[in-house]
Amino acid sequence: MTDAALLEREHKHEQQAVAKGAQKVRKQIEKAKQKGLGADTPGGVALMKRAVSPVAKAIDEALAAARSGKAGRRHVALATMEKLPSDVLAYLTVRECIHGAMASDSLTGTAIEIGGMVEEELRLQTFDDAEPDLYATIMRRLKERGAQAHHARRVFVHTANKNSIELPTLTKTEKLHLGTRLIEMVIESTGFIETANIRVGRNKTRQVIRPTEVVAKWMEDKNLRAELLVPGYAPMVVPPLDWEGVTGGGYISPSFKALPLVKNASRKHKELLTQSDLGIVLRSLNAIQRTPWRINTKVLEVMSEVWERGLEIGMPNREDRVVPGYPAGHVAAATPKESWANVPEDVKKQWMRKARAVHEQNASSRGKRMGISAILAIARELDGEPAIYFPHQLDFRGRAYAVPIGLNPQGNDHAKALLTFAAERGKPILDAQGAGFLAIDGANRFGFDKASLDDRIAWVQEREDAIRYAAENPFGDLWWAEADEPWRFLAWCFEYAAFLDHGYGYVTTLPCSSDGSCNGLQHFSAMLRDPVGGAAVNLVPHDKPADIYQRVADRVIQKLRSQQDDWVARGWLDFGINRKITKRPVMVLPYGGTFKSCMGYVRDAVVEKIAGGQENPFGDELGKHAATLARHVWDSIGDVVVAARDAMDWLQSCARLASKQAQPISWVAPSGFPAYQCYMDVSERRVKTRLQGALVYLTINEETDKIDGSRQALAVSPNFVHSLDAAAMMLTIGLCLDNGVSSFAMIHDSYGTVAPDMPMLQACLRHAFVDMYEEHDVLAEFLNSLPEKVRAECPQLPPRGTLDIREVLNSDFFFA
Repeated sequence: MTDAALLEREHKHEQQAVAKGAQKVRKQIEKAKQKGLGADTPGGVALMKRAVSPVAKAIDEALAAARSGKAGRRHVALATMEKLPSDVLAYLTVRECIHGAMASDSLTGTAIEIGGMVEEELRLQTFDDAEPDLYATIMRRLKERGAQAHHARRVFVHTANKNSIELPTLTKTEKLHLGTRLIEMVIESTGFIETANIRVGRNKTRQVIRPTEVVAKWMEDKNLRAELLVPGYAPMVVPPLDWEGVTGGGYISPSFKALPLVKNASRKHKELLTQSDLGIVLRSLNAIQRTPWRINTKVLEVMSEVWERGLEIGMPNREDRVVPGYPAGHVAAATPKESWANVPEDVKKQWMRKARAVHEQNASSRGKRMGISAILAIARELDGEPAIYFPHQLDFRGRAYAVPIGLNPQGNDHAKALLTFAAERGKPILDAQGAGFLAIDGANRFGFDKASLDDRIAWVQEREDAIRYAAENPFGDLWWAEADEPWRFLAWCFEYAAFLDHGYGYVTTLPCSSDGSCNGLQHFSAMLRDPVGGAAVNLVPHDKPADIYQRVADRVIQKLRSQQDDWVARGWLDFGINRKITKRPVMVLPYGGTFKSCMGYVRDAVVEKIAGGQENPFGDELGKHAATLARHVWDSIGDVVVAARDAMDWLQSCARLASKQAQPISWVAPSGFPAYQCYMDVSERRVKTRLQGALVYLTINEETDKIDGSRQALAVSPNFVHSLDAAAMMLTIGLCLDNGVSSFAMIHDSYGTVAPDMPMLQACLRHAFVDMYEEHDVLAEFLNSLPEKVRAECPQLPPRGTLDIREVLNSDFFFA
């Protein structure tokens, strides 16, 4: 196929995505009606038949009832609904409800989002009705310039003011009432979604929307999957446009909304970006999105069969779990109190815990099922394409993210397994080093990643027959499904078996990867040259990988042994303290972890261990004594990573001082990317509304003009360290490009390419990290970026230790 033909296909592909807007859908629906809704009509018609049509009918009936003056419920939202066609309202609502249900989004957030979409449509329609010629001219010019949505809104508002066109505006409360009423209509007329209260803390719940079992199966319908699940931003079949500035990269169609380089950047941040030298960042980001991929057909075939047959092999259950039957003594009655009157309280609580667990598992699996359905739909559509591409953007810290959702190289195990590099990027495995990296990747995918590199290779070699068999007959022996990442491991089995059959010279396209060892703490240990923390996170060479989670666990055990006269300490020692109990508290520490979060993670790990068969040593007092254990874990983390705590405390102090002076925070990462942090204070307000006949109290947050000092302080540590891992990745890619590596599978602190290029990638990432910290004192640079008045009040920089940062160059397990 010629390049011109590919470009034309990509244009059509993007235009189809644009056509999913409400205006286009209205035209699709009208055409479909003219055709009699035949079987050959497009996916938008199927959407109308299944969901939009009944919701539109419910809207029409509610409006008709309100106009008739008959007795019945009135709703403030109906006045707004009257101003737009019911099918447009229905489309906007159904689409947002399905996406919200897939993610178990809050009822409040989804309702406000729907209200905002309706307001946007209403404003554009008002302008179009008042000045149709002017509207068409402005829209054409905006598209020609590739204007972003927020800029287009400003243009229309400015032009409307100049021409005395009064555009309607909805308050946040009005959006909430309107969205809630429309969600109610979707629930009552389709049965596709439902609301539920889920726990988000020990004493806090959140009302969410989630898919019903009906919609989980309904989403498997081909047409609806294409219309609702395939994202507007899809993978491309030609290379994305290069980023040359703060806009203009990615998709090629002039009718497609132009992407900004940085998602949701504020006006001030855009000014900083425009004034900065982004050469390193743009070169690296372009290299990521220029990497061609293709669908791994073998994995797609197996995954599709597992999915269609409803097998729970690396998949969520296809059917909802059955809620346990009521205990003896429970009877049907008018009130819950009467129903449970003859059931002992402890029996009732035990049943409710089990029932709640089943309900939560069902809600979670429904969202996962629809996500997998979407990924498979996109993969089937793209299977056979010689090359597909994933446009990327940055967040405000400089981290790179794939724009298409679901199926992308940064997705879940299913998504990653379905992708391999395009054939044109394959490279032959010519020596034992390349073969070794391919083997190491398989051991890592299975979960055998705590051993030495030689032991990982040996682990693979001992299983070569089983690997071959898994590749030849994936359903014959399901041992591959026991892997930590079963689908990526199966993809690896196919590749490694092909290498075994062919021998040296085999051209591999499978992305292999190496992950940082608690990467956030690696950065903190490097910036403060912390020898203790650095050794714990593999900044220095070891014979085997250092395991910081186990080191913290060992320190906890020491503390408990020093208190053996205390029966609680003996109880925890008998229970057994392992790395699983300390992993999450350690992992999240550099990203804003607190003692409160530590208590939650420790309690969860203890409960999980008990669920696995370990005896509960404290009975009903487990929660109280888990808090004691959490204190030991928290103190032990401080013993192992002293410098990281010092750096985090210093950053938080600076952020608080800046907030007191009403100053946002910005700093320049070693890659040249300017990060910008400004969280505004929000006021909470409870809004009373009705949903399905019952009063519901929902909380909405409204932003003020005051900086939120607490959020600024809590966020500065994770945002700062994220900007550093983003910089390290960009610098690594630049070195790789200079040394012949051109295929990249990059996820923040996980760097990947084909096995023959892994030695070079490994060398480049180490040199980039060392150069970054030899050439930059990142904390001093952060301090200098603050306004002078703030800087004058900041505490002294934390002292540096004796770690030789160049030891990283010789550390096998820095990234492994």
